[in-house]
Amino acid sequence: MHCDRILADFIKYLDTTIGPDSYTIVITSDHGVSPIPEFAKNVGTMPLDAGRIDENSFVQSINTYLNNTFKKLIVPSSWISVFEPPSLFINDSAIYISGISKTEIADSIAAFMVRQNGISHATSTDNLNAGMILPGWDKDLVQKFRNDIFPGRTGDIMFMVKPYWIWGSKAATHGTPYDYDTHVPLIFYGAGIPKNTVIKGSTDPADIFPTLCKILGISYDYIHGNPLDLTGKTSKDQQYQDLILKNPRIKNK
Repeated sequence: MHCDRILADFIKYLDTTIGPDSYTIVITSDHGVSPIPEFAKNVGTMPLDAGRIDENSFVQSINTYLNNTFKKLIVPSSWISVFEPPSLFINDSAIYISGISKTEIADSIAAFMVRQNGISHATSTDNLNAGMILPGWDKDLVQKFRNDIFPGRTGDIMFMVKPYWIWGSKAATHGTPYDYDTHVPLIFYGAGIPKNTVIKGSTDPADIFPTLCKILGISYDYIHGNPLDLTGKTSKDQQYQDLILKNPRIKNK
């Protein structure tokens, strides 16, 4: 409700300052949010499988597993150099000291992780870059993981919690491929936007920029995203030409 009041005040300000026919706004979000696990488990006729995973305890369990598996105690006592969900980096010193290949270590860690409570998927980043579809995965999920890869910042292994599970003690978080995390509002409002028009099919916040460029007649180089059809039952071209003519600050480049 507080956010609604802020938006209402902002729209009222625009109406009185430049006029209701002289602006267009877009409302969206960069991501959703996971439900609070304790709430998800105890509310509703069918309580959900939900919970939390302590990062420090989880990393320690990986170290213990690898020490027992490879029978080598690694100094500085960790096979993991960075653990930052949804990926982790294998300790280069551990690879060197153990003499075990990074691929073998990564496969062992991934196999261990998916057997732990609250973890749904885990595999090496190399497998994802190669486009491998492993048992329990599908093409869409692989692509979502690949979209999250940033060379140099993404670790050697990528993994994901089960739905309604989160890391740590924060009330809630984000960063999963599930609907509650990836579905966000996308609302176009103002001059030239037909009333009660619903865009059918999949959209993306990346579609906002090319859509605004299209309706304003502005050319642009290739970018991620596609222009959306907001025509409805009215002629947006004419309405946006009127908008441009009314506002000399908007220049058609």
